[in-house]
Amino acid sequence: MRETTWKWDCLLPDGTIEYDPAKSIAAYTPGPHGILTGVFHTDITSGACKGNVDMPVSAKPAFEPESVI
Repeated sequence: MRETTWKWDCLLPDGTIEYDPAKSIAAYTPGPHGILTGVFHTDITSGACKGNVDMPVSAKPAFEPESVI
């Protein structure tokens, strides 16, 4: 699990951007063949974009592991 504090780029109706405080957590669960699945959750704590966002994420090895003989 990894937690990050940052500023969310909130696009307002007039085209300007407001930078709202946010905190994100990425959590992964190991699966078969080295594949990880999880969620990237962000809480936008105040401002015009206050709320939360959940994005499903996955990662897999760039190369197939060699078979063990």
